[in-house]
Amino acid sequence: MTCLSPPHRAIRPADEAATREKLDYRINHAGDLFMGAVASMGDEEGHVKDSIIGYICGTLANSSELTHESMSKHEPGGRTLCIHSVCVESASRRQGLATRMLRAYPSFVREHQPQIDEIRLICKAYLVQLYQQGGFDIVGPSPVVHGQDPWIEMKLDMAQVDAKIQQLEELDRKRRSWYF
Repeated sequence: MTCLSPPHRAIRPADEAATREKLDYRINHAGDLFMGAVASMGDEEGHVKDSIIGYICGTLANSSELTHESMSKHEPGGRTLCIHSVCVESASRRQGLATRMLRAYPSFVREHQPQIDEIRLICKAYLVQLYQQGGFDIVGPSPVVHGQDPWIEMKLDMAQVDAKIQQLEELDRKRRSWYF
C-alpha cells in the first residue's frame, strides 16, 4: 500500500511521522485495524478510479496504559486499541471526514476485534476538540515522548461508544438546524 506513506508524511512533522517500516509492521501485523476512506473519481474518458483520501490505523495492547513500548508493538488479542494515525489528504481536510472516520472506527474494529474494551490515542493540544467530536475523553498529559511537543492522552470506552456517538450526532443535527 504505497498510498499510505505520502499523505501521512505530508501532515506530520518529520520527527513524528511513522517510518515506512512502522507502517509496514502495522499493516502486516494489525491490518484489520486499518480503516480507509475512499473517494471514487471519474476522468474525462468515463473511467472511475478509487483513491484513498484518509485512514485510521492502530495496534492492540494488553495494557490500558499508553507507553512508548505499548505503542511500538502489536499484541494480538489485546483489549486496548492504540490509534497511531488519523490521516486525511490535504484536499479533503476541513470537510468533517476525520470526525466521520473517528465515529465509524469503533464499529469497524468491533467487527474484527470484539474483545476491545477501550480505544486510546495521544494527540497535540490543538487536536483535542477534533477527538472530542469523535467521542474521546481527555485522560491527561501523556508520558509518551514522540517529537518535541507534549502530547495529551485520550480514550473512548467501547461500552459507552454507541450512546456517545448518537449523542454527538444529535448535537451536530441541532447545530446545523440553527443556521438557515
